Amino acid sequence: MDSNKKPLILYHGSKNGIIGKIRYDKGRDVCDFGKGFYLGTHKEQPIGLIAPSRNKTPVLYKVELDINGLKVVNLKDDLIWALFVCYNRKRVDLSKYPQLKNLVVKFETILNKSDVIIGTIADDQMSMVLEDFFNGSRTDIGMLECLKYVNLGKQVVLKTQRACDRIKVISEQKLTIEMRRKATMQHTQHMLNVKDFVEQSQYKDNATMRGHRFVWLLENWGENYEK
Repeated sequence: MDSNKKPLILYHGSKNGIIGKIRYDKGRDVCDFGKGFYLGTHKEQPIGLIAPSRNKTPVLYKVELDINGLKVVNLKDDLIWALFVCYNRKRVDLSKYPQLKNLVVKFETILNKSDVIIGTIADDQMSMVLEDFFNGSRTDIGMLECLKYVNLGKQVVLKTQRACDRIKVISEQKLTIEMRRKATMQHTQHMLNVKDFVEQSQYKDNATMRGHRFVWLLENWGENYEK
C-alpha cells in the first residue's frame, strides 16, 4: 500500500503578487504561529484579506504542497491552541506563570523544529475574544464556541525553506474590481455576524456557570492540559 500522503491544495493571497522565490522568513514575527509563509484551506479567507488593498492587482494563488517527509504539527481547537496563538502574538506573557513553564518549552520546540504547522485561523475578532478569555471576562467554552463560529478554515504555515521549496503553483488569478468589491462586502458582513455572535457568547458566559475562567485553569493546571 502506498503510504505517501497526497499533496495539500491550498491558497495564498498576495497584495503585490509573489516576486522571486517563496521564502519562509519574509513575514512578520507577530502572527498566529510565528514567522512563516502562510497558506489557507479556504480561498475566501485570503481573498477577504487582499480584496480591500489599494493595490491595483492583488493576486490569489492556488498551490499544491507536498508534505511527505516534512515534520508537520497539527494543532487541535483547544486551550493549547489558544495559548499558542497568544504566545506568538505576544498578547500574554506566559513565562510569568510557573505552571506553564513546560508548555512554553513545548511551544518553542514546535516553532523551531517544525517544517509545517497546521491549525485554525484566528482573525482580529478572534484575537479580541482571546484577550477577553485571558483577562477573565470569557470562559474557555465561550472562547472555543467563537472560534468554531468564525470558521475561516485552517492555516498552513511553512516554517522552513525546505517546506517552501515543496510548493507548486497551480494557478494565479488577479482579482478584478468586481471580485474585490464582492469579496469586501462578504467579508464585512461576515465580520458583523461574528461580532454579534461574540457579544452574545460573552453574555451567556457572564449569565451562566458554564466553562472555566483562565484563573481557574491555571489553578487546576496539570498533566492533562499538556498531553
